[in-house]
Amino acid sequence: MRVAVKQNFKLSLYVLWHNEIPAWASRSTGGPALAALRASAVTRAGRNIRIRPITTQLRIQEIRLDPSYATATAVADSKQRVRPYEAGKPQSKLIALHERARLTLKRVGSSERFIVWKAVPIP
Repeated sequence: MRVAVKQNFKLSLYVLWHNEIPAWASRSTGGPALAALRASAVTRAGRNIRIRPITTQLRIQEIRLDPSYATATAVADSKQRVRPYEAGKPQSKLIALHERARLTLKRVGSSERFIVWKAVPIP
């Protein structure tokens, strides 16, 4: 489960800079979480904005496995410093982000592997 959360974080960082969903995205993310990443990438690409992660830190605060063993929830906390680029030009100031989210994970078939299915921000 931790692997899925970490891979989802790496995917999010990739999408921030490239504004596209790579072929390997489905290994860690699916459903509404992947749709949200795709929508934000399309919006940024339409505005000709890219976000370059400068420093990143992910902390998984808790993971709870559902008694059915089919789903789990996790709380993840990420801190980042990013530099926005508009029309290919870097902006002068770095932006500090601190985001928390509650993630819903789903088991892939009967394997031991999970993917992030849904991400809900925690204010």
